[in-house]
Amino acid sequence: MKADFRLQEDVVDELAYDPSLDASRIAVAVKGGIATLSGTVPTYADKLAAEAAASRVTGIRAVAAELAVEVPQAHHRTDADIAAAVLEALSSDVTVPAERISVTVDHGFVTLAGEVDWAYQKERAHHALAHRPGIRSIDNRITIAPRPAAGDVKANLRKALERQADLDAEKLEVEVAGDTVVLRGRVNSIAEGLAAARSAFAVPGVTHVRNLTYVDTEPG
Repeated sequence: MKADFRLQEDVVDELAYDPSLDASRIAVAVKGGIATLSGTVPTYADKLAAEAAASRVTGIRAVAAELAVEVPQAHHRTDADIAAAVLEALSSDVTVPAERISVTVDHGFVTLAGEVDWAYQKERAHHALAHRPGIRSIDNRITIAPRPAAGDVKANLRKALERQADLDAEKLEVEVAGDTVVLRGRVNSIAEGLAAARSAFAVPGVTHVRNLTYVDTEPG
């Protein structure tokens, strides 16, 4: 198992390596394999990118992104302007049923609500807004409409996991209860565990995923 100070160095290096991220004001602390990111970033997209970068580091078991978004003066927008930009972004993504999503904005803090048919639509709605100026945070309260399972959910998911070159599907256990999938087993990184969860969300009939995978920090 890699020491925390080594993991801290790896996270700092990964943040600096990401060309899409301004990491100049991000501090990193690691304890027990848990990375805490603190400081400020200029955009909400930078916050998401920092969390994703830390999650990619092998040996990191969890990430706490305690980052505040300090919007530069040049990117300041009124709540009305932000709301209009959010609605435009949602309407521009053909995979998102924008007419079923409501938006509220309070001092740059955006809340999404409504109901969609698929988990990926909820995720796409969230990420469609990441690069819009003026946004400080996004509270995604969109729910997934329950739907009957289409075929053998477990078999479909197992095949999906096996198709992914960056996943060791044999280490993962899959349980299905109604519209909920439970994933257990060892993964090599947080990013690998998230990839497995995304595969589960993409299976017809799945509206909830409990990702109980854990990072395997032991060599071999």
